[in-house]
Amino acid sequence: MKERISVGVVFGAQSNEHEVSLKSAYAILEAIDVSKYEVHKIGITRQGKWFCFRGENKEILNDVWYQNPKNEPICVDFLRKTLLARGSELRLDAVFPIMHGEYGEDGRVQSLFELLGIPLVGVSSASAVLCMDKGISKAVATRELIPVVPYISVRRGEYDIRELKEQIPSRCELFVKPARSGSSVGISKISCVSELEGALEIALDVCDEALIEKGIRGRECEVAVLCDGEKTVVSDVGEISYKASFYDYNTKYNSRGVKYKIPAKIPEECRNLCQKYAKELFCALGVRSMARVDFFVSEDGAVYFNEVNA
Repeated sequence: MKERISVGVVFGAQSNEHEVSLKSAYAILEAIDVSKYEVHKIGITRQGKWFCFRGENKEILNDVWYQNPKNEPICVDFLRKTLLARGSELRLDAVFPIMHGEYGEDGRVQSLFELLGIPLVGVSSASAVLCMDKGISKAVATRELIPVVPYISVRRGEYDIRELKEQIPSRCELFVKPARSGSSVGISKISCVSELEGALEIALDVCDEALIEKGIRGRECEVAVLCDGEKTVVSDVGEISYKASFYDYNTKYNSRGVKYKIPAKIPEECRNLCQKYAKELFCALGVRSMARVDFFVSEDGAVYFNEVNA
């Protein structure tokens, strides 16, 4: 009998998107074919402690997995280039890092497994850094002549709120967001410049850099890109619609009012641009395996790159 491929599914960590990671990991663990894969569930607590989780998948979804008495503490053995659970080696042919936000989506956990020489599903550590940072990814898009929404970048402790307000009309729709965060954590939608200071405080509490973006009236579209190392495939364009004022954390994960339209009801020219830009950014950012690239399609038919989720 052929030996099963050993896969480590890593979830959790100290990120403020910890709960999102649990939902994603649960979905993958429920879907993975255990007749083909030997699965090791590697959970990281909110305090940063690593365990080999030995319980049922539903314990992950309910966020009680870390209380299971069968859990085995994990440590890293750099000499043998492996993970150890209670002193025994976890033989891993590949690792699936199902982590959102800091410590998992920003290249840090990817760097660890690269140092151990364990293959990763998804992006490299270098590419993860580029994709996670909205300012950097927009700069790459601009270099590739891909339109981005007009924005201003500010760093904690290095901006003058009065000077910022002078650059912005007194009444306009803006989005203020952390430069390195996902799941809409720390994002505010404002319609008056007097709300800017409070929105910046929220965003800069998440990370040390924030973007102030012009609001775009139109559609929010997504494109999936897959690559097997030789052939790169781009999906049709999907569209997200919802009843909330914007696609915030609560709307994404706790609302039943979100609808997905595939294919998106947009002009063919816009569809082609979304697919073209998605593939170009996938390559420019050094992504491998898979990514989702998000766009705004404005009411007048303009396409703007928003962000890439790798």
